[in-house]
Amino acid sequence: MEHRQGTIRDFVAGTAIVAAVVWGCTSEPPRLNIHNAHVEFSEVMRDEASVYLTIVNSGGPDRLLRARVDIPGAEADIHEMRGDVMVIAKSLVIPAKNSLVLARAGPHIMVANLPQDLKVGSQFTLTLQFQRSGELQVLLEFTKPRSEPVKPPATHEYHKH
Repeated sequence: MEHRQGTIRDFVAGTAIVAAVVWGCTSEPPRLNIHNAHVEFSEVMRDEASVYLTIVNSGGPDRLLRARVDIPGAEADIHEMRGDVMVIAKSLVIPAKNSLVLARAGPHIMVANLPQDLKVGSQFTLTLQFQRSGELQVLLEFTKPRSEPVKPPATHEYHKH
């Protein structure tokens, strides 16, 4: 019986070490900075907008847990793409000494239920809540939607001869 208890104790200790290495349970705290933050009105839905930004982490790992805005009645959710489907994400990992890019066709923050009186140039504060870093605030200004460049289909009629 003593051998079995030792084996279980060794397994638990080994699992804790692996978890610490994988999650980066390190004494180094995350050091987060927000770059290239901007918000665009939706091209389709007048009461929605998407926030794009880059979270640069020069320290230990962290996790983006939620987002909120100071616009009465509006709601912010973290979204990610799973294949071709956009879903609400529970959280997003910001790896140690790395960056997380929130961009079109990838993870981003969706702001919904926007008041109709908002226009290009209106400003608001986005608050990002992180697991280890607490809250960071970003002042944003609404912009027009940026149209993605349209690539013609690769069919014969678009080829020059």
